[in-house]
Amino acid sequence: EPCELTSQAVLQGQEIGRRYLVLGLIGQGGMGQVYRALDRLTGQEVALKRVHGRGRGRPPVVARTTFLSEGEPALYARCLEQEFRILATLRHPHIVSVLDYGFDDQLQPFFTMELLADARPILQLARGLPQSARINLLVQLLHALGYLHRRGILHRDVTPSQNG
Repeated sequence: EPCELTSQAVLQGQEIGRRYLVLGLIGQGGMGQVYRALDRLTGQEVALKRVHGRGRGRPPVVARTTFLSEGEPALYARCLEQEFRILATLRHPHIVSVLDYGFDDQLQPFFTMELLADARPILQLARGLPQSARINLLVQLLHALGYLHRRGILHRDVTPSQNG
């Protein structure tokens, strides 16, 4: 019997994937929510991203049994697994490394990344910096996007700011 996944925020202290303990919300965006979490296997803090379904407000319906059938839920799960595997192979100084991926007890997809201390959006970081430093940040961003594009990956969350 299928279960509908929700995009509700995860409560602090919840276990995800039988390995990660959620410590708190870091932020959220068009693809999901990002949490600070403790990897109980390694003892390290990581960033854990719970991925929304296919499009805002439309979570997938995933069968609780198996992903062996070629139905839409199985195809969705296999596409996510393939995407996470590709992300886990990326190595670039300006791209956060994906460490692990999976599906939680409600079959909500998630992946973990290295946790960056004091991470801020690039526009926020650039405020108050001299023009040369802002240009350097932009060049770093473009190098990372070029790296992704050479591997056939399109980053959909790079958008201009509405409030500069």
